This record gives sequence, structure tokens and C-alpha cells, in this order.
Amino acid sequence: MTPDTQLVRPDAELASRGETILLVDDHPVILDGVGEMLRRYRYSVLPASNVTEALAYWRKYRGTLHAVVSDYHLGRGRTGISLLRELSVAQPNLLMILTSASVTPDVMIELARTSTIQCLPK
Repeated sequence: MTPDTQLVRPDAELASRGETILLVDDHPVILDGVGEMLRRYRYSVLPASNVTEALAYWRKYRGTLHAVVSDYHLGRGRTGISLLRELSVAQPNLLMILTSASVTPDVMIELARTSTIQCLPK
């Protein structure tokens, strides 16, 4: 196996067992790229490019969701933290992951107020 094929072949231990992930990012390239990576690991991905789409997916699929992965900056004054907080109130056992390329001290302080959200820096 060449190094290139190892990059596209997911490790069986990390592969999904049928879980569905709601992926939220307002950058199409990130949404497509991360979505494709998750699909390679056999996750079902619900791609949302804004808060409105994310909430619509959540309402429709909340019973089958395993996790929500959201970027911090979602445009129109909304943040991933506000979205994840809103969802965690309604569904506290849902895994919430915030991604950001700019994890500033202010973001970390805001996250510390919400112990249910995990952070994954980009």
C-alpha cells in the first residue's frame, strides 16, 4: 500500500457504525471537504451552510443524530457556540463539537461557560 492510498483508506476502528453527523460551516469548500472525509469513514453527513439549514436538519433528524460539528463563524452575527447551546438545551446528550481556525482566549472563555461543547481547532 502506498502512502497515498493510506490517506484515503479509513482506519476500521474509527469508522462509523451508522452514526449521522450534522455538519455546519458557511464555507462551501470546508463543508464539502470535511463532509467527504466523514463519509469516507462511513458517517451519514447532513451538510448545512447556515443556522437556518442546521435547525431544519436538526428538527427533521434529531432522533437519529449522533453529533453536531459546527464552525465558530456562521455569518449574520451567529456563532457555532450559540447554535450548539441552543441544540444542547433541547437535546443535552447530543455530542457537540465546535471547530475554529481562530480559537482565541475569548472563545475559550465562552466555551468554558458551556461544558457540553467540545472544541476542535482547525
